[in-house]
Amino acid sequence: MRRLLVLAIALMVLIAGCISRHEESSCTPTNDIIQALKCYIPEEIYLLREEASKIPGDNLEWKVWNILKWEDENLNYDETKESDIILKPSEFLMKRKGICTDYAVLTAGLLLASNITPVYLMIFHFAENPTLHAAIALNISGKLFILDQKLPPKRVDSYWFELAKKEGKIITFIEVYKVELGNVSKLKILIPTDFRLNKTDIDPEKFNKMLIYEFRRRTGLLPRRELEIMLPTGFTERKIMVFEFEDFRILYDSVFMQQYVSFIVEYMLRRVNGYKVFWISTSLKGDNLVVKLFLAK
Repeated sequence: MRRLLVLAIALMVLIAGCISRHEESSCTPTNDIIQALKCYIPEEIYLLREEASKIPGDNLEWKVWNILKWEDENLNYDETKESDIILKPSEFLMKRKGICTDYAVLTAGLLLASNITPVYLMIFHFAENPTLHAAIALNISGKLFILDQKLPPKRVDSYWFELAKKEGKIITFIEVYKVELGNVSKLKILIPTDFRLNKTDIDPEKFNKMLIYEFRRRTGLLPRRELEIMLPTGFTERKIMVFEFEDFRILYDSVFMQQYVSFIVEYMLRRVNGYKVFWISTSLKGDNLVVKLFLAK
């Protein structure tokens, strides 16, 4: 039954937003995601290496995180794109806006240009409509993470949950392709039973210690535990800020623990000025992470 479904889908005219596919014979402008990955990346590998070198990352996790961060800060989704022709990386970098296939080619190119392999193309099929979606994925520490235009990297089960909750899209199956420089090969098909939701076990105490360490490193402020219950002697003002990160247990993965800690501290630092001491307490409220920041001056 699944084979019949795959054959039927393959014969459809795949439209808009994201994917159209037909045969191409040369590296010319194309709406075929497979052909674009095969041709565009080798053709523009020197440009991609130059761009990738500007994105920091001392290890795999930081490089992947920072590529997504850079895309989120510098590129935009093109809601009004009329053509399904996939942009070459150079064109996307110039226009600064594109659709999912444009993002997929650029992301794969930046990863390959950073000598990160293997890279995977994921083509998502949905229950609601025939419009497909493309994104890039990596296997890190034995887990498949989807890299789709913005932070954070998400495990397949987390990605499935977020699409269903926020966009009402139900994934029926995923085509998985291996992408190498100049070559794309089909690997397998994933079905929902392959990516059942797995909520992450978080150690709030350990995570809290890392937040305190990083906050102190970034600010130079001294941690004072008593701030959690009182204003210490010698200080005149105590401030409490509460931050709640929705569905954190579902989206979080310990592979990116350092990156999440850095992200949360950066988020809190936007609201801190003129204080001398601090404390942080962390707790879980259902699937949400609650971080309380205590400050005094």
